[in-house]
Amino acid sequence: MNLHGLPTYRCHKQVRAVQIRRIDVRQQAYDALLIPEGGYAPIPVSLEFMEKHRPHVGGYLVVYDDGYLSFSPAGPFEAGHTLIERA
Repeated sequence: MNLHGLPTYRCHKQVRAVQIRRIDVRQQAYDALLIPEGGYAPIPVSLEFMEKHRPHVGGYLVVYDDGYLSFSPAGPFEAGHTLIERA
């Protein structure tokens, strides 16, 4: 899975992130699939991720430099991050 093509944002840390357009849960080859805005490829995530972060449509999938995946609701993410590079 290549997440390096996602847009880059800056807060106190630089992260990659993409807004979630749709979520498909429990399909055959994956636990859940996040469908991003902007034509980026769907991103498979585990049910553990879904239970821990409780992502929802309109929020952001956030990828840290070490590969850690997280979720942020749109309001807090957009208030604290500035787009610095679109892949």
